[in-house]
Amino acid sequence: ARAGQRRGGAGGGGGGGGRGAKVDLGQERVPKEKGDTKGTKKDTSFLRCLSNCVSDCAAGARKGLAEKDRDQCLQECQDECCTTYEQCTATLNPNLV
Repeated sequence: ARAGQRRGGAGGGGGGGGRGAKVDLGQERVPKEKGDTKGTKKDTSFLRCLSNCVSDCAAGARKGLAEKDRDQCLQECQDECCTTYEQCTATLNPNLV
């Protein structure tokens, strides 16, 4: 049974199975329409997540939990909220969140 699992697993062996296969390399998604921001740093669901997360993080610091400033909260929240390469690597203005 183990030998069968090895042969059928991902990345297994020869035959050029990976040639021509479409692979998501985490590249940013280009908006299809002018107002389409899904997957970008201007995505409303991403910005909403950031806003809620930063306010919760800052509120936790006020309640006596580990002390963090807004910039530290923003970086942690960006890592938590991002879903695309563009969102995860964007330089965010802390005044806008």
